[in-house]
Amino acid sequence: MTRCPRERGDAQRREQRMLHAWTVEEVAGIIGVPYRTVRRWLAQGLVCLRLHKVPQPRERLRLVQDDVEELWAIAALRQQGVSMQRLRRILVRLAGMRLSEFKAILVDGDDVIGVREQGDLPPVWERLTDGQILIRLETIRERLTDSPGERLGEAWELLLRAEEVGFGV
Repeated sequence: MTRCPRERGDAQRREQRMLHAWTVEEVAGIIGVPYRTVRRWLAQGLVCLRLHKVPQPRERLRLVQDDVEELWAIAALRQQGVSMQRLRRILVRLAGMRLSEFKAILVDGDDVIGVREQGDLPPVWERLTDGQILIRLETIRERLTDSPGERLGEAWELLLRAEEVGFGV
């Protein structure tokens, strides 16, 4: 039995929307940070995971793209020598932003600015002027495309979408 073109198109759109998740080990390899460092950042609550509101010590965590992008930004800032104290202040600013809406973020002191237009962005973690750091989010998105991770079911997707809309799940 063959599907009609409309059904095939619906299936393709559903596949594109399907959420993917990565383990902590996979994320550590993708962002270039030791596994134990990523676990420590998660235990310290630097990233609020979308699938695991209160991660348990021995729990097999699965991270979605938003989680990975936040960890990528943290790794980039630490690589540039940003102290943990300053990093926490920056993360407060990042908490109000959805990184998925931006091509890059610019950190200037404790201020965080989202860059929506591609324009002529400098290389990944180049310092612009003294104290400014540009983090290209497109780079991590390309890496995640190369390592697609585990597909999550539609139930997870519905749960996350309900949280975004504010159904208090």
